[in-house]
Amino acid sequence: GGLEVGEEAARAKVKADIAASFQRVAVEHLCLRTRTAVLWARETHPGLGEIVVAGGVASNRTLRRELEALALDLDLKLVCPPPRYCTDNGVMVAWTGMERLRAGVGVGECPETPRPEEGEWVELRPRWPLGDLDPRCSQQRQKIRSAKTKNIKMSLTQETALLMAADKARLQRT
Repeated sequence: GGLEVGEEAARAKVKADIAASFQRVAVEHLCLRTRTAVLWARETHPGLGEIVVAGGVASNRTLRRELEALALDLDLKLVCPPPRYCTDNGVMVAWTGMERLRAGVGVGECPETPRPEEGEWVELRPRWPLGDLDPRCSQQRQKIRSAKTKNIKMSLTQETALLMAADKARLQRT
């Protein structure tokens, strides 16, 4: 029992709509975060002139177009490598891991066997901090964390709307 041609087309359209909706919200979220980062960075670096985007995300044409509009709005230049050089960051992550292993940073002794014994574990984190968070992030992060703690599932759309409301409130205060 295969699907009729019309059913296949309808399913393909639903899948495309879901993908496009996710991309729209993800791009809005990234642009909002980028705008906030630029405004905060300008407080200490008023001569900021560029937004640089690299890695796999920089190959997305929709994101490039929206970040170009954002850069124009903020009187900045958007700098992106050509798409053929915007590859996934997996190689960079693997290389960093290799360099950390070579330098003995954050790792114990290399295990003798494939199955690690007591004390032979490597610390794993889903995110490696780049530095201290700006204190202005705390209030927003606490709202999001509170929702997660209460087991309220916040979608990317809801989180983006919350961030946009916080950004609007911040702009009204200035």
